[in-house]
Amino acid sequence: MSFPRFSDFLNEDYPTPYRNDNLYFNFGKKVNVFSKHSWFRPDPFTGIDQVYDLASKELFNAIIDKEYFTNKVDIDSSLPALGFDRYLTQIMIDEGYPIELIYNHPDESIILKKVNLYKELQKLNSDALPKTVFNRDQVLELTFPIIAKNENSWQSKGVEKFDAVEDMADSKIKFDVFQEAIEIEKEWRSLVFKGKNGETKVLAIFLRTPMEGKAQSLRVTESFEDRANLKGNESAHFQWKQIDIFEDQSPDNPDFNQVAKLIKEVGQICPGMNLYSVDFARDKSGKIWHLECNTQPGMSGMCSVLVYLNILKDFYGISMMKDDKSNIQSIIYRLIEFTKKGLPGYEVPLRLMQDELAWFGKKVE
Repeated sequence: MSFPRFSDFLNEDYPTPYRNDNLYFNFGKKVNVFSKHSWFRPDPFTGIDQVYDLASKELFNAIIDKEYFTNKVDIDSSLPALGFDRYLTQIMIDEGYPIELIYNHPDESIILKKVNLYKELQKLNSDALPKTVFNRDQVLELTFPIIAKNENSWQSKGVEKFDAVEDMADSKIKFDVFQEAIEIEKEWRSLVFKGKNGETKVLAIFLRTPMEGKAQSLRVTESFEDRANLKGNESAHFQWKQIDIFEDQSPDNPDFNQVAKLIKEVGQICPGMNLYSVDFARDKSGKIWHLECNTQPGMSGMCSVLVYLNILKDFYGISMMKDDKSNIQSIIYRLIEFTKKGLPGYEVPLRLMQDELAWFGKKVE
């Protein structure tokens, strides 16, 4: 079934609140988001509820699971929808929400879980995946130090670094993945959007700098004391800086060609996923490595606006109405200011806030 454009909805047979009138459409366009109560907002440790409220009020019809199950929200099934929660999205599909309108089908997100992703990358013979095994008995095939991860690890929980096989004896965690550690120079998170038309774009890249130089992803430099201090710390002490993806000369910017290669590999593995993040790192020789993917990446700063605009353009075939730019800029500024209050050191280049062309991302060729 072909994906319907906005013009398909401008008829009397399809239930829609919109009319073929710019004024009505300008005030009426929305995107449904099916989400858990704590998702589709900045990373949970920021605690900035105002950002979530602002984005959902002005850009999205945010369908929160608690509100849905208590019949406190009306669903407009004529809208495109972002499935930001696999469980709730599947319920909406089962109850008749048009599946062709949904970005992020629930079955697709399972493919990007750590074990599945790493196994598929191995099948692709990706040279950007650190040497990886999935059984504790196989760790001697790796060169220590290694990083061990639990499937459900997040923000450094369920992740440990071991300098020798003997160090693993006292760990109480059930690990699902074991990887050779890499000497990381810098690491990033990229927000990736793939439209229903098949075009893949990077909407944003964030430089993630561990506070006091500490992190656990693939690093080999932190001491035992450093790792102990990180345990139980939800934020993992990351400082976030959104970089200008259209600027190639900054030392904070990764080689976009290498990043695009990583994203294309993920696209081969999960061609039906529409919105996700790819985390990656650069070692001291300049090589880019896969870290992991996230199908519910935190919507820090202006990310929720970027997602909204790109679904809007992909679904309705329009960028913005003529009066939208100043309104969108106002929302962006407010979201970023809120985020700065919760994320110390959070930065966004001024051009990314002001230039509407930058809001539609950089194409992955």
